[in-house]
Amino acid sequence: MLRRDTFAKLFEGKIPPELLHFINDFLMDRRYFVNVGSKNSRVFSIDRGCPQGSVLGPVLFSLYVGFIPSCLPPTVKYLAYADDSYVVCESESNELVKDHLTNCLETHVESLRNLGMIVNTEKTELVFFSKEKDPFVTQICIGNEIITSKASMKALGVTLDHRLRWDKHVETVCNRIRGLLCGLRILRRKITEKQAISLVTAQVFSVLYYACTVWLTPNLNRAVLKKVESIHFRSLRVAVNDYKQRISRELLTASTQRMDPSTWGRFAACSLAMRVKLSGSPVNLCSSMFANAFTQQRKTGQLFAYDNSRSLIGRSITKNWIGKCIGRIKVPWTTQDMSKDQIRRLLKKVFWCSGTLV
Repeated sequence: MLRRDTFAKLFEGKIPPELLHFINDFLMDRRYFVNVGSKNSRVFSIDRGCPQGSVLGPVLFSLYVGFIPSCLPPTVKYLAYADDSYVVCESESNELVKDHLTNCLETHVESLRNLGMIVNTEKTELVFFSKEKDPFVTQICIGNEIITSKASMKALGVTLDHRLRWDKHVETVCNRIRGLLCGLRILRRKITEKQAISLVTAQVFSVLYYACTVWLTPNLNRAVLKKVESIHFRSLRVAVNDYKQRISRELLTASTQRMDPSTWGRFAACSLAMRVKLSGSPVNLCSSMFANAFTQQRKTGQLFAYDNSRSLIGRSITKNWIGKCIGRIKVPWTTQDMSKDQIRRLLKKVFWCSGTLV
């Protein structure tokens, strides 16, 4: 949790005193109580943390933990989202990675504790990514706690296995959607077809295609893609009451105005590429797109910031599929005055024309 006194020491002399005083007032003298039914607890004082739901809170927390990457070696990749952080190391052998990672984690944990933050070792996961069929199993120590490596881990809702294949992630998502469809079948009797299609888009496809720019690429295993297609069209059949599968997939796609999984993946990737390009942030992602996604001569290599060509895991992207899709847009996509909604409408025109996929 963010500590007010530590924040003041970190940024003393780095930001104007008036602003620092304002932030101090924002964080001090806060109180809370617990409500259960009609009963309220007594009021407690809290001297740490940021107010949840505030606009300023996430900004202050990002500033608070922003110096942590400078404490790690330059060869280590540090990724963070809110209070979730990930340390990525690479080397020629698993044993070298283990030694390197142990030293890095000690430094990382120490820097967090200096900020007054507590590391939850029970939620800490360790995975060794490689092309080996069986996962590398070992243990590392964080203080007095022993962390055993696993075959897979969950990062921000996405399941990553030790071979960077997406079988387990897709299976987890499909199992969750099957439960949603049970409720949708019951609800379908009370709503119209148009409402059911909107409900599938909002509740089912938001789960199915979450983070699809990462895994729903042309190099996705065909068997895994078939699972995605199966649950996709199964959801639409529930929406239109086609339980006996009398409607073909092509007609179902056209009648519901919903893109098929492969097209959905290209649409999401292009949407992300355009937003990043127009904003220029994050810098490393933008520069990677400049060097690869929009280079006509590129045949294999990087996909966004991940370099398949030099990696020992995953599969190579065999064609410039993002650049090819964006090249179909007639309106100049490099213009700087396009909003997110305008980008989305422009891409929809590219991927859908008069109810027919193009």
